[in-house]
Amino acid sequence: MTGDSVLGRLRVGPQQRTLLLRYATVGISSNGILLGIYAGLIHVEVHYRIAATCTFFLGLAITFVFNRNWTFANTNPLKGSIARYAGAYATAYVLNIALLAALVDGLGANRVVGQGVCIVVVGVTLFLLQRYFVFVDR
Repeated sequence: MTGDSVLGRLRVGPQQRTLLLRYATVGISSNGILLGIYAGLIHVEVHYRIAATCTFFLGLAITFVFNRNWTFANTNPLKGSIARYAGAYATAYVLNIALLAALVDGLGANRVVGQGVCIVVVGVTLFLLQRYFVFVDR
């Protein structure tokens, strides 16, 4: 398989680009704020796992509203969307804490830098879960 054919398969149309741009806008703005809160909690000596948990669940509430209503413009019943979103975030939370612990405890990474890495990995995972599971038209 040549590089051109791989890139050809990765091309996305205008609708997907709009979704990605909106998701990135919500993600970058919310995670910038949340990482600042996380860093503040670390600064006052809150354990990094507790700080990550607090900011993770705050982010869950904030991003649900923006991603459901703006990014994916989803009109499915709220009850089902919340349940699927909670399931996606539960998966992402486990991934976040496991990866953060591996980076901080296992590799000795800085706690704030480690959480920054987690934001990227978890962000991609959450986009895929939201796009193909949470906010699929039913």
